[in-house]
Amino acid sequence: MDTVRIPGDRVRVPNLRPGTAAAVHRYDKERAFMLHPDDFHRLTALEELAAAALAISPIEFSEVAVEAHRDESTPGQSIIDPDELLALFGE
Repeated sequence: MDTVRIPGDRVRVPNLRPGTAAAVHRYDKERAFMLHPDDFHRLTALEELAAAALAISPIEFSEVAVEAHRDESTPGQSIIDPDELLALFGE
C-alpha cells in the first residue's frame, strides 16, 4: 500500500480511537478513509503477512507422510497401549 503524506495544516483530521475509521464522503461517494495510526500499521503488517504467505511454495509430502495420513483417515481402533506403539514405531 502506498502512503501519501499530507501536512496536518492542509486537512482537518478528527481525533480517532483505535478501531475506528472515518469515511470522507463527497457527492455521496467515498473519497477517503482516515484510520488511527495503530490500525494503519496493523493493516499494513497484515498486508505484508498475506503477501508473504502467498509467496510460500506448496509442501510436497513424502510417500510415508501420504501413507500415514491415509492410515489416520481410515476409521478403526485407536492404539493407546505404550507397548503396542513401541512395537510399531520402535524407540
